[in-house]
Amino acid sequence: EMWERIADMLVQAAENFPEEKYDYKPVPDVRSFREQLLHAASANYFFVRLAGGEKTKPAHTADDTKAQVVAVLKESFADGAALIRKLGDAGMGRQVKHPFAEHMISLHRLWTMAAAHDGEHYGQLVVYYRLNGLVPPATQQEQAERARRKP
Repeated sequence: EMWERIADMLVQAAENFPEEKYDYKPVPDVRSFREQLLHAASANYFFVRLAGGEKTKPAHTADDTKAQVVAVLKESFADGAALIRKLGDAGMGRQVKHPFAEHMISLHRLWTMAAAHDGEHYGQLVVYYRLNGLVPPATQQEQAERARRKP
């Protein structure tokens, strides 16, 4: 559920942000909007491989079009979701080596790390939205829900 929620948020951010602003960077030393999304997709595949997935993806570059970026992001989340479903609750207890430390962790913890990583990048992209005078997807949804509840 957490994986699907963050997938929806990041994919909506990718789809709704104007293509002409995909190279936007708040400051020169950070990733562009496009690079943020490609980083998130690459990290998703990193976690899929650690959790036992077999697919590896070709490298994507900062030259990818918006449509290509959205497609690879969607596919990275779909591959993660498929593996999570395949593992099931019982499989989430399996231990794997921590990707950044010298101890073992459960797959449940690994997927929590993956979702948290994507959430961090969504939060960064909210700033990109705001600095461009745009309303991020989660805020748009919240505003729409409030409007529906008003008599």
